[in-house]
Amino acid sequence: MGLPGIGAKKIAEKLIAQQHCLRCSSVPITINLMSTPQKQGEVLGASTELPATGAKTLWTLSAIALLLAGLNLMVIGFTIRKRYV
Repeated sequence: MGLPGIGAKKIAEKLIAQQHCLRCSSVPITINLMSTPQKQGEVLGASTELPATGAKTLWTLSAIALLLAGLNLMVIGFTIRKRYV
């Protein structure tokens, strides 16, 4: 049971190098090469959907409408001033 494309000699060399590094470490570490994947617990704070942030559409549209109305009133005021002054 090996990995495709990797020879047994290369795997053995890597394992020997890893074991050598583990022997130099003062922390005891064990490696289980024949482990099966285990289901882990859920991460706290992980979300699968985006939070509902931002402004409501009605507020955004009304702010844009008021901005445009104010710009229009400014343009009208400047044209009236230009015409009669």
